[in-house]
Amino acid sequence: METDDILSRLDRQASQIASLREDMDRHFQLTNQRFAQVDARFDQIERRLDQQDVVLKELRTELRYVTRWLFGAQCTIMIFLLGLAAKVIFVP
Repeated sequence: METDDILSRLDRQASQIASLREDMDRHFQLTNQRFAQVDARFDQIERRLDQQDVVLKELRTELRYVTRWLFGAQCTIMIFLLGLAAKVIFVP
């Protein structure tokens, strides 16, 4: 009688252990899937950051071009105004 009780308890514990192992396997699979999704997301973010880096470099180049052009235009206007002022002051 006691042997039967012990064997039935062992069988229940074995089935519980088996179900726990299955649950753990499922959880590990879900965790692996989540890690794979996170890795894929990080790859996407890294690609986007690389694209933004290229765009920022292009914008810096264009900004330098525009800044030089504006500086040149301002210098030209200043020279014109100085010449006009000199003409007004020195030419009767």
